[in-house]
Amino acid sequence: MPREIVTVQVGQCGNQLGQRWFDVMLQEYKAYPHFPEARDAVFLEGVSQPGRLTARCVAVDMEQGVLHAMLRGPLKDIFDTNFFVSDVSGAGNNWAVGHMEYGDRYIDAISESVRNQVEQCDCIQSFFVMHSLSGGTGSGLGTRVLGMLGDEFPHVFRICPVVMPSEVDDVVTAPYNSCFSLKELIEHADCVLPLDNDALARMADRALASGPKGRGMMASGVPQSHSFSAARPTDTKGLPYDSMNGLAAQLLSNLTCAMRFPGPLNMDINEITTNLVPYPRLHLLTAAIAPLSVSSKHAAVGPRSVDAMIAACLVPEHQFVDVRHGRGSAVTREAGRTLATALVARGPQITIGDLTRGVGRLREQMQMPYWNEDGFKTALCGVSPLGHKDSMLLLANNCAIRGKVESMLSKYERLYSVRSHVHHYEQYLSDAYFTHTKETLRTLVDDYAYLDTAPPPKDVPRSMKDLVYY
Repeated sequence: MPREIVTVQVGQCGNQLGQRWFDVMLQEYKAYPHFPEARDAVFLEGVSQPGRLTARCVAVDMEQGVLHAMLRGPLKDIFDTNFFVSDVSGAGNNWAVGHMEYGDRYIDAISESVRNQVEQCDCIQSFFVMHSLSGGTGSGLGTRVLGMLGDEFPHVFRICPVVMPSEVDDVVTAPYNSCFSLKELIEHADCVLPLDNDALARMADRALASGPKGRGMMASGVPQSHSFSAARPTDTKGLPYDSMNGLAAQLLSNLTCAMRFPGPLNMDINEITTNLVPYPRLHLLTAAIAPLSVSSKHAAVGPRSVDAMIAACLVPEHQFVDVRHGRGSAVTREAGRTLATALVARGPQITIGDLTRGVGRLREQMQMPYWNEDGFKTALCGVSPLGHKDSMLLLANNCAIRGKVESMLSKYERLYSVRSHVHHYEQYLSDAYFTHTKETLRTLVDDYAYLDTAPPPKDVPRSMKDLVYY
């Protein structure tokens, strides 16, 4: 039985990321057509037109430019306009306009579109809610949609790949938008995958530099021999941020591979939340993938070792969140305590023994809490990723993520302390909402800080032998 994922992509960033996600999914289906369940997880095959695939997605934007571009692009045939919701004027980089004004106006239409998509699923596993944090439509309306999904589909997991703003953002109200969005994500998401703009740019530069540009290799590291015409190199495709979105799409592909394809250790999406989120609101996961890019010449050579891929995931150049300004890893013991970790490996030559040995190496590199010293979840997919023989995805719920939240909060407080630009939001939000947002984020930072530094009680059993005599 297929286990479906319905994608809800909101705003310019969310729709461009979603388009790239379905691009990679199409490439995988072309490379591995003998796995129909992997196809059915993200696409619906037409009944009247067998062989025609339609993306299981709802696309929302309050400007029509990106949606029209999707319908003119090479992937136009997989998108159904019946599941498009749009306006013409946009939210003007104002979270409150997207969340309140457009939310009130369009939430029923979006809800109906989502419900129709869910009714076409046999066993829905998760919603992917894609948007940015700093804009107006993506952050505002995106989080309004997230709340609606929690109300109407409370038993379906809500996974949120969200793009975090750069340290220097060109939107002056970005601190407000980002913090309002993060507050809603804390309250309504089951799992958040932050995609740091600065980290994505660094990873994309590294991936492009490591392989031939414009010949034989896409920006996402996928050989053109395995790709549709939609997947041309960035410099010929002309889409902004395509290489960065390609890396994010690879992350999501590896995240879902153990659910879509067979393997020795399968893993459903709900197991991510079950194993990596020990406390309901502490669900910001740091992700890393390796390898980032392999040239077509090297793709046919023997696989990289599991130890080498795990070691690569521990360096900042492979991590999707930059919490230490490029000066150190976001998941090792130097960064902070890791509450739980997951390793998702892809490749026919990787064994369970390789993963077991890799977990042992991670124990040496990570500081785990005394109450979850064995907090390592592993999954193994027997199908290779596109462009590589093997790959590794590392997910870590590390307390160092509080540094990113604290940076966002400090910018928010700096603006709000002098009530700068508050008048743009006063029509929709009260002062109490501003205060509640600050308190919610401060509580999140304090909770992560406490778990990072709290010593174990002196009388806690340290081993099974101690437990017997306890």
